[in-house]
Amino acid sequence: MEANNSKKKAFLITVDTEGDNLWSKCINDTVETKNAKFLPRFQMLCEKYGFMPVYLTNFEMLNSKDFVEFAKDALKREKCEIGMHLHAWNSPPEYKLAMKSNSSLPYLIEYPKNIMEEKIKFITYGLQDTFNTKILSHRAGRWATNQDYFDLLIKYGYKVDCSITPHIDWSNNSGYSPGSCGSDYSQHSTYPYRIYSKASNDCFLIEVPVSICETRRFITPANKGIKNYVKALRGKIKGEKIWLRPQGDNLNKMLYLVNRLVNDNSLYLQFMIHSSELMPGGSPTFNNPQDIERLYYDLEILFNNISKYCYGSTFHNIFETLEEASFGGKSNE
Repeated sequence: MEANNSKKKAFLITVDTEGDNLWSKCINDTVETKNAKFLPRFQMLCEKYGFMPVYLTNFEMLNSKDFVEFAKDALKREKCEIGMHLHAWNSPPEYKLAMKSNSSLPYLIEYPKNIMEEKIKFITYGLQDTFNTKILSHRAGRWATNQDYFDLLIKYGYKVDCSITPHIDWSNNSGYSPGSCGSDYSQHSTYPYRIYSKASNDCFLIEVPVSICETRRFITPANKGIKNYVKALRGKIKGEKIWLRPQGDNLNKMLYLVNRLVNDNSLYLQFMIHSSELMPGGSPTFNNPQDIERLYYDLEILFNNISKYCYGSTFHNIFETLEEASFGGKSNE
C-alpha cells in the first residue's frame, strides 16, 4: 500500500563521484573520468521517480569537462546537489607521507592537520567557484574521519556529513603510512546526530549515517544457484550487514532494508553508489554491459518500490528537518 504524501520519508541518493575503477589504482597511477559520460542515464532514472542525486564530487571529477557540463545542467534545473568527496592521495596540495610495506591508498586523516586543511580548502573553493553554489555536504574518501576532520569541515561551512557507516568497522583496512588504519563505526548511531566543533559548542555539523542494518534472516537471493542460497543461509546463521547499495546480486536484500526502514521511525533512507559503478568496467562489481543492464533492472525495481514510501530530497532541501531531528544528539567521537 502506498504511503500518504504527508507521511513519506526522504530518500537521499548519494553518489561518490570519482574517477574510473579506483579499486585497482595505486597512489601515482593516472586516473581517468570516462564514467562521467554514463551519468545522464542514471540522472534520467532518478528524475523519472522524482529523486535528486547528491553528487559527492572529488578532485578529478571537478576537472572533468563532461561531468561539469552535466552537473551544471542538473543544478540549473534543481534536480541534484553537489557535495564534496575527498581522496587525499590525488587532491592538491601534494604532500609525501612515509610509506609502509603493503600500503594502501592513504586516508586524509593520515596527513598533518595543516595539510588536511589545505586539501579541504582547495577542493571546497574549487567546487564553489565551478558550480557557483555553496557546498554544504561531504563524504570522506575511504570512509575515514576523526575530530580534526570534522572541525575543519565545520570551519569551511559544511553542514552535513554522510561518512558514518553504522555497524561497520574499517579498522582492518590499511592506510598508506605506518600505523594507519580505517575508522570503526560499529557502535555508531543509525540516526542523525550533531558533531560539535572542539572550538565552540555553538558550531556543529549534522551526521547523516548511511542506511545499513544488521539482521539474522534468510533473504531469498535474487540470483538463483546453490552458492547464493548457501550464502543466504550463512547470513541467517551468522548474521549480516545490509546496505542500501547495489552489489549486483542483492536486490532482495535492499528491498528488505527498504521495508524495514519505512516501517520504523527512520527519518530518511540513504542510498549510495559510486559514479564509476555506472560504467562497464568502471568497478570490480559491474564489469561489462550485461552487468550494467542488470544493475539498471534492479534500480528500476528498487526506485519504483521506494517511490511508494518516499519523496526525493537532497541534504540541502531537508537540512532544517535534519537539524531538528538531531537536536540533543551528540558526536560518537
